[in-house]
Formats: sequence, C-alpha cells, structure tokens
Amino acid sequence: MGLERNHFSDFRWLNAHWEWVLALLCLPLALIFFDDFGLTWDTSAHLEYGQRTLHYYQNGFSYAESFKTGNIADKGPGFVFLNSFVHWLFGLEPLRLWHLLISFCAILTLPPLAGLGKLFGNQRVAFFSVLALLLMPRFVGHSFTNPIDIPFACAVCWSMFAMLRL
Repeated sequence: MGLERNHFSDFRWLNAHWEWVLALLCLPLALIFFDDFGLTWDTSAHLEYGQRTLHYYQNGFSYAESFKTGNIADKGPGFVFLNSFVHWLFGLEPLRLWHLLISFCAILTLPPLAGLGKLFGNQRVAFFSVLALLLMPRFVGHSFTNPIDIPFACAVCWSMFAMLRL
C-alpha cells in the first residue's frame, strides 16, 4: 500500500508550474498557425542582413560589407543571425523558419512573465499578467512577424525574472 500515488500532490505541482504547461500547450498552436502570417515590409532586408552577418562569421571576421546595410543593422541583429544560422545548419526555408522562431520567442515570454507576477504578488497576479499579454492583439499578431520586439520582450522578461530571483 506504500506505492499509492497521491494525486493531490500532482495537482499542486501543476498549480505551481502552470505557466510551463501553458507554454507547452501554445507550441502546437504556433506550429499550426505560423505559416499563415505574411511578410512585413522589412523582412527581406532582415533576411539579407542575417545572411551577410553569417557570411562575416564564416569568413573569419573579414567580410565587413555585412554592416553596410543602412539602418537595419541595429534592429534585432541577434535574432536575424540566429535565423540565418539555423537556416544554414538545417537547410530549412528561411521565411517559414523566421515565423516559427519568432513564435517560439513569444511563447518563451510567458513563463518568466508569470514568474514575475508570482514574485510581485501571487498566482492571481501571475495569471492575469499572462492573460493580459495573450489578449493583446498586437502581441499575438507580432508573435509571428516582428523580429525586433518579440525577442526583445522575451529577453527583457527573462532578464528581469533572473535579476529578481537572484
């Protein structure tokens, strides 16, 4: 009889880590919808800059032409480089990969936001902060097309959460 499972403790774990369950539930939705979003006006410039940056690193830091692309160089260079690197590594279609990686960044914004809510208040604050973010049409729309703001929001949430936990 000592091997009986306590289902109440499972519910307590689920209640304590609901933000990760929500993120895992959002993954299939992102995999379904990421292909239905179009392009923004600067997507081609971002993709070109990512390819040039990748070429710069591949050639041993000697291809300085990659940084002569106008004002696109200061708008999400880490994300466009990541997209180009994953495209080079696995050979996936860059535009489809673009939407998928941005949506993954949006999903990864949810757990630290809930963690911030838990640190500032309680489960209720965490729940309503995540709910407010998910109900913002601009966040949901940009979650598939904006390579600047969504990865930045993800990085800010994770860094704030890490600083407050430390």
